Amino acid sequence: MSNYTSDLINFNRLSICGFYLRALAALSIKFLHMPKTSTILIVAGLVCFSCQQQVKNESNWTSLFNGENLDGWETYIGPLYNTVSSGFEGEPVGLNKDPNGVFTVVDVNGEKAMRVSGEQFGGISTIKDFENYHLKLEFKWGENKFAPKDSSKRDSGLLYHAGGPHASDWNFWMRSQEFQIQEGDCGDFWGVAGGSVKVKVIKNENGDYVYNKDGESMTFNQASPIGRHAVKDPDNEKPTGEWNVLELY
Repeated sequence: MSNYTSDLINFNRLSICGFYLRALAALSIKFLHMPKTSTILIVAGLVCFSCQQQVKNESNWTSLFNGENLDGWETYIGPLYNTVSSGFEGEPVGLNKDPNGVFTVVDVNGEKAMRVSGEQFGGISTIKDFENYHLKLEFKWGENKFAPKDSSKRDSGLLYHAGGPHASDWNFWMRSQEFQIQEGDCGDFWGVAGGSVKVKVIKNENGDYVYNKDGESMTFNQASPIGRHAVKDPDNEKPTGEWNVLELY
């Protein structure tokens, strides 16, 4: 799952399926919406989320962000990172406690956005559950990075089908499946705290399992002998600083 340099927020305490976005550096997200029959959990570090109030020609879609505040969302922040001991220490900050303003609403290029500062590991999640979902969002990396990822790739992730208690993985995240959002690796799969999926893959010269429609169907999770990580293909990610569109359905 990689390390994260931001507070983790989960919204899906008991949901059957959900999403959360995690981030380790600055990130902005626009057009976060999905059909009315969906569940969303977003967990992030340094991130901004901005959502259209309406989606043209998609009257059955629901915007997850009201464009004004964080009503309809929950936050969860885990233990804080100690740069002296190089580890996470102490008790988690907890549910809906955000004294440092990790999660806020800001203006991004004239649009309201949900921002995650990245100073602590955490996440933000919708309170409402959904199913049979189609999620669409647009994201862009920011500039800031924080320990322990200050010298690493900017890192986030959309964790879906999330459920169970907080802190099930790495003392931060719920059981889920991850759509990786990381510089150069957007679209990879990670199984989180038991999250599992079958992917058609081939093994490349580096020993990585890469998606291939004609490949062998293999199971990826933390108990699997091949691990919990499958690599996307093709690579459609735009350069850092540009907007990327992500769809999950």
